[in-house]
Amino acid sequence: MSSSKDRAQSSVDHAARTGESLREITQKVESITAMNSQIAQATDQQETSANTIRTDVGSMREHSEGALESVRQVDEAAGALSEVSAVLKRVTGQFRV
Repeated sequence: MSSSKDRAQSSVDHAARTGESLREITQKVESITAMNSQIAQATDQQETSANTIRTDVGSMREHSEGALESVRQVDEAAGALSEVSAVLKRVTGQFRV
């Protein structure tokens, strides 16, 4: 009888330890699930930031191309002005007082 009682107590103890182990496993799974959620949110935020950066870089490129075109036009105008200046200098050099 004592042996049956010991076995029963051992089973109860084992069941209690199993229950505690299952509670710990459940807590760890819940912790991992929370971390996964945080990682997913961070990934979404990074994706949003990357898209914003991509858009901003594209805008900067367009502005840079516009500025380059303006510089080309200024260079052409400076060249034309230099030619006109040279002609004007030559023409005014013909006049002597």
